[in-house]
Amino acid sequence: EWNNEDTSRFSFPWRELFRFAHEYNTPHFAIILPNIITYIILYCGLSLLKMKKRQKVDAIFVYVMWYELYLGSFSIIRQEISMSLGFLLFALLQRKKFLVSIIVLLLASWLHSSASVLIILYPVYLLRNKLNVKWVCISTVVIFFAVTYASYLLTNLSFIDMSKYEDYLKPSDNTGGKIIYVNILLSAYLILVFYRSKRLSAVDKQC
Repeated sequence: EWNNEDTSRFSFPWRELFRFAHEYNTPHFAIILPNIITYIILYCGLSLLKMKKRQKVDAIFVYVMWYELYLGSFSIIRQEISMSLGFLLFALLQRKKFLVSIIVLLLASWLHSSASVLIILYPVYLLRNKLNVKWVCISTVVIFFAVTYASYLLTNLSFIDMSKYEDYLKPSDNTGGKIIYVNILLSAYLILVFYRSKRLSAVDKQC
């Protein structure tokens, strides 16, 4: 379905990338190019936030260790380039470049429709001065219950073709149930990074 404009589920840039890779017998190009762009976008976002070298290393380390990048399906590659644009969007909001941020949001959503969830960054930015440990804990609990019951909700949204996302919420999707241990270790690492410095700037807290 990659080369059929009427039935392809992929947007124009992906469809043309797949067509090029197929016609010139270079299938790896369709994976290599998006990943190169993803890391460049991520680095640009980190630079816009004026992160120190160590902070950039921390961020990229977590990004590389995110298990879905090497255990997930090809859709994850499309998703990750969109989410790296989301990080760039976050950086642009910090610099008050609102118009450019909207363009980046539209581009991210064009590359992968799930990136439309990034619109939540705007209210987060407006409430940035109220972010503290209490709000982070409350948000974590709310998100936990939201994800827990999201499976039931998405199953009942089949009439708008959202049921396909229900599979992503299963712990044994295509990565195995024990991937939870990877998440726990990664979370522990993030907590250590967070408490390594007692004086965090407002931007650091949001990151």
